[in-house]
Formats: sequence, C-alpha cells, structure tokens
Amino acid sequence: MQTPKTFFHVSVSVKAILQMPDICFLEDENNVPLKDAEARQLLKSMNANFIPGGNCPGFDYESGTCPGHTEEEFNNL
Repeated sequence: MQTPKTFFHVSVSVKAILQMPDICFLEDENNVPLKDAEARQLLKSMNANFIPGGNCPGFDYESGTCPGHTEEEFNNL
C-alpha cells in the first residue's frame, strides 16, 4: 500500500512583503487585484507575521506553518 501524500502551502513573511517597492500580487476576497497602498494597509491591519500562498485552512499566521493537507483536500481548496 502506498503512503498518502501530504501537501503543504508555502508562506511569505509580511515584513518582507512590506519592504518591496511595489506590492502588486495580492487580491481582495472577490479576486480583484489590490493597489499597492491597499495591499500595505491590509497587511498592516492583519497583525500577522506570515501569509499563506493560497487558501490554507488551519494556517498559523504567527509561525507561517501549514498543517498539511491530503491530495484531495488540497485539490478542493
């Protein structure tokens, strides 16, 4: 029997993002791209150290860790 795969999301440091000259890759809840000023305001208001690289239930915004997901869970996020 094959061992099931576990998939993990990457995380990005909020501090590192805020040091970028132009934040142009974040979107709102409706998938509308945020302007640089909007993205900075959102990141500062989150009071988080890290953000996940995708929809990640159980993501720890303090440590930046993903709890891991089965392949089926991951494909349905």
